[in-house]
Order: sequence, then structure tokens, then C-alpha cells
Amino acid sequence: PSLEIIVVDDGSTDETSSVLASYQASIYYIYQERRGRSEARNTGIHAATGEYIAFLDSDDLWQPTALAELRAALEAAPEAGFAFCDYTYHTAAEQPTFPGTSLAPHHKRSGDLFPALLETDFLVTGGVLLRRAAAEAVGPYDSAIRVAHDWDYWLRLTARFPGVCVDAPLVRCRLHADNITRTTSEAVFADNVRIGWKALAYCLAHRPQAAPLAGRLLLRSLWRAARHRMKFGVRPLA
Repeated sequence: PSLEIIVVDDGSTDETSSVLASYQASIYYIYQERRGRSEARNTGIHAATGEYIAFLDSDDLWQPTALAELRAALEAAPEAGFAFCDYTYHTAAEQPTFPGTSLAPHHKRSGDLFPALLETDFLVTGGVLLRRAAAEAVGPYDSAIRVAHDWDYWLRLTARFPGVCVDAPLVRCRLHADNITRTTSEAVFADNVRIGWKALAYCLAHRPQAAPLAGRLLLRSLWRAARHRMKFGVRPLA
């Protein structure tokens, strides 16, 4: 009874609404014309009324205890703005694609994660539980970032709040040919450049000690974007 389920249907053409109608649980279903994943998440945040907020993409799975374990960790760490966990990758047929879990040992720690996230995005969407107060402080997802909006959001979150780690694989991420990060590579590179500029500007204004890391993130993103565009013949943009 304490769980609020919100499904944001971002302009799908399948039978999402009729499938949801078959469930006995109370589900708040929201349909919107396709506006992208960042706007779908913003719609869900705006509709949510709970003390905690979690996201689950349509191709991923929570383990049965995921929300309970993340919530327990967050309640035990009142200074933290969010809890996060480890995860595994599977095929659409639920076959593991990599041995073991996905978080590197040095990422399995609590506290200030901002510097580590400037190096790489190691959080997964379904593996984070937010306090509502943290979500309100961070603000909405950046709708100008089409694919890598999660990384931008995590950077803004960890710049303001420490996190607490649950060292358990509580999310199963499915890999398949239609994963958005596999089908929109140019958008990924453009997003990463935008994220790099945003991170550097933030660090120069608020965390100057992290500015060298942010600068390396931006340079790396620019180099990879240029290399990708040269490869595909977009020389002026490269």
C-alpha cells in the first residue's frame, strides 16, 4: 500500500495501456505524445507524491527486494540524498552477457561520488533511489540531452548530495539491438560534449578543485565526437 506505481507512456504504439489494465494493482498511467526519455522522467517526477523516487526503464528488471534494500540503506544514512546498487547485464532472453556484476570495486563506496562520475558514468537508472528533497534540489532532467541525460542528472545530483552504496546486484539490465544508446550514436557524442561543458562550468563556479577532472571529461568527449564524425564523413562538424 505504500508503493506508488506510475507508468509514463511516451507515445508508444504497442498495447501498454491494455496490458496495464489487466493488473489488480493500482497504477497511475500517463500517456504523452513522444517527447523523449528525459521529459518522460520529468512527467513521472511531477506526478509522484512519495517520499522516495525511483526509475525503471521498460527493458530492465528490479529484483524483488530492490526497493526495500535501497530504502533501508537510505533510511540508515540520513545525510545521503540517494542510494545506489550494483547491477548485471542480460540478453532479452535473460541470459547473462558478462560474468559477475558491473560496478567496479572502487565505485562501491558511499559518500562524495562526484569526482568518480566525472571519470565515467557507472550508475544505472534502475539502481538509484532518490529522496524527494534531493530530486527537487537537482531540478528536472535536461530535455536538450536526448540520450545521456541520466549521466547529466547523476552529476548534478552527486555535486549536491552524498550517496550510500548497496553492494548487491538488484537490477537486471537487458541488452538488445534496440537499446537507445546503441541506435543513436551521434546523439550520444553530442550529449557527452554538452555534459562536459556543463560540468566544467559548474566546477569552475562551485568546485574548482574538480575543474581539472571536468576539463579532461570535456576534452575526451570532444575528441571522441570529432573522431566519430570524421569516420562518418561529417568533416566540418568534426
